[in-house]
Amino acid sequence: MRKILLILMIFISVVGCSNQIDLQQLLINNDLSTIYDNFNGSIKKSLDKEEFEEIFIDECSVLKSIVTSDDNYMEFESDKGRCQITYAINNNKISSFLINNINEKEILVNDVFKETVITVNKNIGLQGVLNEPVNNDYKNLVVFVHGSGQSDYNSSYKQLKPFEDLARGLSEYNIASIRYDKRYYALPNLITKDIDIYDEVLDDVNIIINEYKDQYDNITVIGHSLGAMLTFKIANDNEVDNIVLLGGSNRHLADIIYDQLSNNIEMQDISETEKKVAQAIVEKQVLQAKELKGDEPGYYFNVGAKYWNSLKDINGELFIDDLKANVLVLHGKEDFQVSVEKDFQSLKDLLKDYDDASFKIYDNLTHFFTKSYNKDSSDYDLDERVDQIVIDDIGNWINEMEAN
Repeated sequence: MRKILLILMIFISVVGCSNQIDLQQLLINNDLSTIYDNFNGSIKKSLDKEEFEEIFIDECSVLKSIVTSDDNYMEFESDKGRCQITYAINNNKISSFLINNINEKEILVNDVFKETVITVNKNIGLQGVLNEPVNNDYKNLVVFVHGSGQSDYNSSYKQLKPFEDLARGLSEYNIASIRYDKRYYALPNLITKDIDIYDEVLDDVNIIINEYKDQYDNITVIGHSLGAMLTFKIANDNEVDNIVLLGGSNRHLADIIYDQLSNNIEMQDISETEKKVAQAIVEKQVLQAKELKGDEPGYYFNVGAKYWNSLKDINGELFIDDLKANVLVLHGKEDFQVSVEKDFQSLKDLLKDYDDASFKIYDNLTHFFTKSYNKDSSDYDLDERVDQIVIDDIGNWINEMEAN
């Protein structure tokens, strides 16, 4: 996938500011020199005029005509296809300027599917991959939702690429899918101390679903880990047809982190006293993260208070009474990050009275639904794929839900 080009160290979003610079006309005239002269000092410190012109030409070559424009956003036809400009103007200076060639192109075609690079959020130039089965009948579309941390569109971790495995496997069942770069993986310059779960995940997912919901009969959201915990909120906001929870939970994220860190502390080659001190620090941060009120300052497990407060909006219990989606809950028995005993069980408890929910535990599969050989994190160093039985179960279930 072409990596989005960022010509800015820090992105400043400005709405309703004075805009005396006729940037559109400068772009139509391909007047790159004057555009550079109107950059603010921060941008000019990060690159010189020759570098800017070289980068622009490499991405867009010569602009021909404007296709669309909106606040802080323009698209042009260029010698290299469609070119996207996302910008901000502050105090009559260009304070951010992002260039992205968004000319759709197939990156892989075979007898089963074709994959195409798409822009999933044009406002920030976020890209993803649309997988379309060759016999696509536009009935079923899957949208993948990442777990915690920042990762690419395949949700890659070491040797593993679970979203790629699932997307390509589900195409065998005539199911299309979209997987995308997580926002702060592709655009780390957008990270601020005040991000929340909407900035990190929910806003982008909602945009994707809204863009494609009229093109497909049924939308399924497949969430992994933290992404699974978000599926109830996503289903409520978008009225999707199905949700699939892979390695999910209905417990508070801080409690899950507590278990993970406690296990790590116990395995460390340190004294019992040192373990007790480390454990006490973890317990204090967990308690603080769970008891935050309002917009209290502070960071807990390297995440700001606003983020922790936003997680209060995603608890499954808030949506269970009005839930209309079919639910499939899957878990690997060898998942040591999100446990069967606590986390899988928490979802069974939540959905105990919900008629349209199915559950399955897989022997000898990890948190990423690959085979476990060593029962620890070294399994992730192996070049393994998502087990075929998981793909088959999901594919058959989605098609069964569509038929009912």
